[in-house]
Amino acid sequence: MVITAVPSRIESRHGNLAPHFIAMEAGHAAQNVDLQRVPLGIGTVVIGAVDDAGVSKVLQLSHSERPLYILPIGKLSTVSIQGFDGIGSPQRSS
Repeated sequence: MVITAVPSRIESRHGNLAPHFIAMEAGHAAQNVDLQRVPLGIGTVVIGAVDDAGVSKVLQLSHSERPLYILPIGKLSTVSIQGFDGIGSPQRSS
């Protein structure tokens, strides 16, 4: 999953606050994906340091759209989730 933005759409409404709102909304979207990963049995990480030009070329984004986050999504293997309580905390042995 790639979260992108078209800054000019936000700038026309929010002016100088546009970068703030873009970052905030992208963060909210990424957080919602992350919060749903456990119930859905998927894994993901948020990658924010991307090669904008390279990602834009691969995804054939318009010149006005820019990538903000990449969230690779995949099914968790049983090995990767053993010993965890489903929210990322190690289980304690009794």
